[in-house]
Amino acid sequence: MSLASMVLFSLIVFLAAIVQGISGFAFIMIVLIIFPYLFGYTEAIALASFIYLFVLYSNSFLYRKHIEWKFVPLWVVTFILADSIGVIVLRLLGDSPIWYILMGIIFVLIAFYLLFVQRKIRITPNTKNLILFATLCGGINGFFAVGGPIMATYFLTATPKKETYLGTTQILGVFTITIDVIMRALSGMYTVDSIKIGILGIVIAIFGLFIAKKLVSKMNEAHLHRIVCIVIFLSGIKMLFF
Repeated sequence: MSLASMVLFSLIVFLAAIVQGISGFAFIMIVLIIFPYLFGYTEAIALASFIYLFVLYSNSFLYRKHIEWKFVPLWVVTFILADSIGVIVLRLLGDSPIWYILMGIIFVLIAFYLLFVQRKIRITPNTKNLILFATLCGGINGFFAVGGPIMATYFLTATPKKETYLGTTQILGVFTITIDVIMRALSGMYTVDSIKIGILGIVIAIFGLFIAKKLVSKMNEAHLHRIVCIVIFLSGIKMLFF
């Protein structure tokens, strides 16, 4: 990596870690604004998942007392099946410009939902919807590594307060992303160089999470939520048309 690429990598990981530490999701979505242009699509997905795993471990520890364990078994099993299919398909098809277009479409749709639809359409937190959202989350995560918003969509309704939402989604992320990283490793998506870059990303992310912890009691999360959605939307438009 050139010096400019290294600086860009460090900045996007740091920013993504701060947003993750405050909102509970969006790390992978933010780093994937930049990562595909630095590493190529397949390596970018694998590297983002690797760093994200350690971010999730840290956050789940912070909210460990608020975890709703009753959601974990069914969600994890469903996610693993769907995620495995997504990883296998991606591995078979390989890099292609079409993935940037599809990822752009997903970014735009996610941003639209979070900005305009979330408060109008409430998801009933029953078993059927849990399986549906876990399947969507796993499939999208395996192919695009952006399953977090799907998980957030369900658990914002299924959990009674923010701390429970954060604790539950982060521990689910630990289980599911651990499996995801293992699947990508077995598929040969990691190299010595990518692991070295990943370790650097983890160190940077830890600093970002520390800053997030300091800011969480002072920052207006509603404003941050809107900013993140706008960034996701603009990045999707860029991938679609530029």
